[in-house]
Amino acid sequence: MNIKIIVGLGNPEEKYKNTRHNMGFIIADALAKKWGATFVRRKKFDAITAAFDAPSCRAILAKPQTYMNDSGRAVQLLKKFFKVGNTDILIAQDEIDLPFGKLRLNTNSGSAGHKGAESVIASVGRNVPRLRIGIENRGIEKIPDTESYVLQNFTPQEKKVLSDKIIPEAIAEIEKFLEIKNTLTP
Repeated sequence: MNIKIIVGLGNPEEKYKNTRHNMGFIIADALAKKWGATFVRRKKFDAITAAFDAPSCRAILAKPQTYMNDSGRAVQLLKKFFKVGNTDILIAQDEIDLPFGKLRLNTNSGSAGHKGAESVIASVGRNVPRLRIGIENRGIEKIPDTESYVLQNFTPQEKKVLSDKIIPEAIAEIEKFLEIKNTLTP
C-alpha cells in the first residue's frame, strides 16, 4: 500500500498546546480523532505518530517532538524510514502572513520566515507540499510583536471559528491530498 505522511508542526510542551504556533498539531490531532488513530511516541522519528488506512494509502500522522525550529529532523527520519518522496509528505503549519482562517496549499515555495518550514526545507528540500493555515488576527497595528503573538492561546471567539470552520476545511484539504473523496467518512 502507498504511504503518505502528514506532519503537523508545533512545539511539544503542554504550555504550547493551544497556541497559534501549534496549529499543525491541532490539525493533526483533529485528523487523528476523525479517523480513530492514536498517537504513540516513536523515539526513532523524534516524533509522536499515528496511522490509519485511507482507501488509497496508509496515512502516517506525525507531530515532531524536537520543537518548531528543528522539525526537519523528524521529517527527514520519517521520509527515510518509510521510503517516500517529498510529494508524499504534507506539512500542516501556522502562517502569520495569511489572515486568520485562510488556507493556502503550496508546493516548492520558500519558508516565508517560518522557522519550522525553514528546518523542513533544509532537511529534505523545497518540494514538500505545505498546508499553510492563517493565524494573523491582530489588526493593522500588529500588536503584540509576532514572536509573542504566535505563542498566545486562541481567544474564545477564535476557538469557535477553529472548530466550526478552519479545522474542517483543513481536514478536507488533507483528505484531498490523501485522495479521500469528500463524501467518504471513516
